[in-house]
Amino acid sequence: MSLPFKYISDSFVNKIVNSAIKELNKYFGFKLGYEPSIFILPDRQSINAARRTIPFLKNEETPKHIDAWIYKKNLYILSRINYNEESQNNYNEEYYISLINHELIHFYVNVLTKENFKPDWMIEGVSIYLSNQLKFHMKPQILDKFLDCFDPAESDSQILYSQSGFAVQVLIEKHGKKQFIKLLKQLAQIQSKEDFNKRFENIYGFRPEPIYFNQ
Repeated sequence: MSLPFKYISDSFVNKIVNSAIKELNKYFGFKLGYEPSIFILPDRQSINAARRTIPFLKNEETPKHIDAWIYKKNLYILSRINYNEESQNNYNEEYYISLINHELIHFYVNVLTKENFKPDWMIEGVSIYLSNQLKFHMKPQILDKFLDCFDPAESDSQILYSQSGFAVQVLIEKHGKKQFIKLLKQLAQIQSKEDFNKRFENIYGFRPEPIYFNQ
């Protein structure tokens, strides 16, 4: 099938994807049921062209900090070959691998949440945490503003990416994976932020407030 953007192959990326999927199958306890299609984009022009195939993004220019994303059963990522020239980030192999993992984790989370993307801090936070991207972020002195990142359309991306992974780390490492997965599964049914807060409290015994993420 002819697509309106260029993409290339890279055995390195395929190897990372295959290895990551095996690990994520174990972590989440299920298989996706499909094999994600991987589109490795050689340059920013190809990224823009690929993004325009997505209905709600077709008229937007892609910010230069966006190097990867998923849509439906597809993963799109900027090629490591031209990374330094085409991204505002510098290429680092460890970071690039974590970027691939981050996007793959979204596939699994989407299954659990039935593609409900609220709260944004949980959705992005779990991908940051499980992909080992916390090592590329300096932990804030206080975790608080991430709770304002509920609706993706209204989230402050700087706060979202600097705090949410650490917030999820607290939940998983202090209270366990089982509780966190249980809450993820309930996101498919939430009707509002208050509804989420109540479901959170039913599982953890406290409401999502900064004090519980800073002890």
